[in-house]
Amino acid sequence: MRFVAGAQKQISTFISHSAENNDEAQYYETLLKNAGFSAFQYSHGLHFGDRMSVLRDKIRECSFFILVVSDYSMKSEWVQRELGLAVSLRRRNSGYRPIIIPLYAAGGRSWQREGRPTHFPTRHFDTGTLAEPFSLSDIRGLDKHASPIADSDDKLVSLMKPNVLVTRLDFNDAATFDDTGVFDLYEDIFPEIEQDDRDDIVRWVLRTDLGQKRSFVLSGKTELSYRLDSRYFILCLADRAIGLGFFTYDHSNKLIYGNYIAVQQCWRSGDIAHAFFDEIMKILEGLFPKYQGMVFEVERFQKAKLEKIVSGLEQSGSRLIEDRDDQNEIRKFLRVAWYYKLDCYCFFDRTIAEPLVCRSPSLDPSRNQDDWASDEEDYWIMWYQRPGSMLDHAKAKQLWVKALNSIYLEILAKSLSECHAENGQEYWNYAAAIVEKTLRESETKDIVFKKYLDRKDSPLLRRLTKLKLHLPI
Repeated sequence: MRFVAGAQKQISTFISHSAENNDEAQYYETLLKNAGFSAFQYSHGLHFGDRMSVLRDKIRECSFFILVVSDYSMKSEWVQRELGLAVSLRRRNSGYRPIIIPLYAAGGRSWQREGRPTHFPTRHFDTGTLAEPFSLSDIRGLDKHASPIADSDDKLVSLMKPNVLVTRLDFNDAATFDDTGVFDLYEDIFPEIEQDDRDDIVRWVLRTDLGQKRSFVLSGKTELSYRLDSRYFILCLADRAIGLGFFTYDHSNKLIYGNYIAVQQCWRSGDIAHAFFDEIMKILEGLFPKYQGMVFEVERFQKAKLEKIVSGLEQSGSRLIEDRDDQNEIRKFLRVAWYYKLDCYCFFDRTIAEPLVCRSPSLDPSRNQDDWASDEEDYWIMWYQRPGSMLDHAKAKQLWVKALNSIYLEILAKSLSECHAENGQEYWNYAAAIVEKTLRESETKDIVFKKYLDRKDSPLLRRLTKLKLHLPI
């Protein structure tokens, strides 16, 4: 299993238990702290109001909610309240956080004769009124007292450590995508218009883009070949996907194309996302030791339009953005800011102080050729320098050419032309012409690497952060 180095430092745990199970709760607190986690279990006397405040804050910030299950805790109103708050937060976070793990205690086990309980009572945290019971049957708990090997302390620690699964390194079957729920996460994060078909993703990363040369002849007798290696990365906690990444290595240009990388919204605080990216880079470096750098496509945003949107939200005091175009403009900006945080740069036209614009061909050759032009989109290309190497502005123009050829010809146009043989020649000619036009227009430009935001702590980004908007990026 590939654990994300040091990421457990970002994982906070709340241990809910009755007073009778205090010794066991303290044992788990020590175990988890020794494993590098932040852990809290309540065992100190406080007045009612102070206790409510402390518990509320600790549960709200926790990543994992460990429920020590015993006859005693099932009758404890405090435990029922704590679980009630954890369940409501989990529901608000689409089931992703906090992750609830039942641990079955050594003492107070009447179910040894009657069978484990199937539900645990819950109460509204503030009012104490009974709420819907929490199902213990729908979630896998650990019982080391009944299964000392399968449900050991090591199993608990392993379950709570963020780990990464990589196609054709850790798994070779489509079932793992379903078992981890990564496609549900993918469809939750990205707008439908940006999503690839699930079956296409599985086909690329498990059956076609295997690092082997592929050659074919188009109807116009044009001979083409390409060599791609695509990998899918799944970031898991407690066997469930909370992050994903899709990367393709183009052997011809020695570049890695970052199709996308994303982490579920409620797991973006702290530095788990950055640790995930760093782990991906280590793995990619091992897979492709000759790669020169990585490129990403990002949608263009307009600073003037964004400034107007942010000012309007500040004046109205609203956190809701009803206009779809305004939502998209902010999303574009936040994506660029995210890549900047990863230390990516734009290919920049120094003369006009703007990022270079490239034109993406239609992604659907099956459509009528007259409709291809309406599918075209303008993008910026972002560059990520291979860790440990120097960013060389003198090579920016050369790498710009390689980036466009890699993304739009080697990765996109060749694979689509091969898959749509009926009009593959026409599509190849069309895509090649668009790339040639973009390169011709950039021949005389002074190309460098630069970040488009004013500086690392962009005032506009700080204002957006202050508004506490919740938009998937």
